[in-house]
Amino acid sequence: MEPNLPDVVLWSIPAFVLLTVLEMVSCRLHPDEEAAGYEAKDAATSVTMGLGSLVFDLLWKIPVVAIYTALYELTPLRVPVLWWTIPLMLFAQDFFYYWSHRGHHVIRILWACHVVHHSSRNFNLTTALRQPWTSLTTWPFYLPLIALG
Repeated sequence: MEPNLPDVVLWSIPAFVLLTVLEMVSCRLHPDEEAAGYEAKDAATSVTMGLGSLVFDLLWKIPVVAIYTALYELTPLRVPVLWWTIPLMLFAQDFFYYWSHRGHHVIRILWACHVVHHSSRNFNLTTALRQPWTSLTTWPFYLPLIALG
């Protein structure tokens, strides 16, 4: 039986929490001289920023889905779902993600949205939760992929 998306989401959160706890214990038992490890305030900030980004992502998704749907309906292009098109579309998605991420590092206004992801003094698993609350800046990078249908 193949896992469905809700199952993956259901298990990803406990797995992330378990790995974070293991990392915290590891930092306590085997501290690295150069690593800052975990600070309670920093980890709490990361978790709060992650939860906030989920709330705002839900709000941003409404106009983005409307734009993507309109573009999909208007484009005459359609990529058929075949065994060889799926890896190509995964490659294309990764390509556009790369340019979105790179753009957020080199374009000042996009960097202003993305910099929160790099704002922690500690590099640990909770830092991955520091996501921007302005994810609306990423959707234009995926328009060519949507246009392919």
